[in-house]
Amino acid sequence: MANYRQAKSLPADWIPETSNIARHTVYRITSRDLSFFGANAEEPGEQAKQSKRHYTTPIKVLSERFHTTQKYLRALDAGIDINSAPPGTSITVPAVPRPFDYHAYPSSYRPPSSATAKARHVSVGLRERILSIHENGRLIATFPIIYTLVGTGTAVTIR
Repeated sequence: MANYRQAKSLPADWIPETSNIARHTVYRITSRDLSFFGANAEEPGEQAKQSKRHYTTPIKVLSERFHTTQKYLRALDAGIDINSAPPGTSITVPAVPRPFDYHAYPSSYRPPSSATAKARHVSVGLRERILSIHENGRLIATFPIIYTLVGTGTAVTIR
C-alpha cells in the first residue's frame, strides 16, 4: 500500500474505499488456458537458452492470470482439482479488473530508448524483499522478491 501511495502521490494515511469492490468472481476455464504448457530446462544455463519459460500446470496459468497464489486458488475452489479440470469448468477467482492476458503479450520486447533507460533506476530492498523501479525519481513499478537474498552493501546474490 505504501508503494501505491508513493506512486500515485497520495497522502501516507490514504486508504482506498473498498466496500463496493467485488472480491471474487466466477471464471470458466477455457481450452486456451490449458494450451500454454511446455517443458522447461532444469539447469540455469539451459533455461537462459529458452525463448520463454513455459507454464507447467493449469493452476500456474490461472494463478498468474488472476494475480494470486496457487494456494489461494485451491482454498477458493476446495474440492476442485484445477490441474485436471476440463475446459468449461467454473472456478472462483479473485475479481481483478484486468486479468493478466498472457495471449496478448509478445515473446520479446524492444529495449527502451537510451533516454528512457537513463531516466530509470532499479533498487532492491533487501529487508522488504521488493524490487522497485523509479523513472525520473517517480516510482513506476514494484515487484516482490520471492527468492532468498544474500548480500551487503551494493552486491546482492539471488538464490
